[in-house]
Amino acid sequence: MTAIITHCANAGGYRILKKEDADSIPDYERMYRNDYDFEKTAYLDAQKKAASSLIKVINEEYHLNNE
Repeated sequence: MTAIITHCANAGGYRILKKEDADSIPDYERMYRNDYDFEKTAYLDAQKKAASSLIKVINEEYHLNNE
C-alpha cells in the first residue's frame, strides 16, 4: 500500500490532486505505518509466546517418555 503512495509522490502524481487532498496523504501514510508496525509487533510477540509454549510442551513430553 505505501509503495504505491511513495511511487506517486516520487513520480509527481500528487500534482493532479487538490492541495488539501495531497497534503493529507503523508498523514494517512504515517497512520498506516504506525498501524502496520503495531500489528507486526503484536504478531511477532504472539508468535514468540506460541513457540515458547510449544517448546515447553515438547520438552515435557520428551522428559515423560525418557523416565
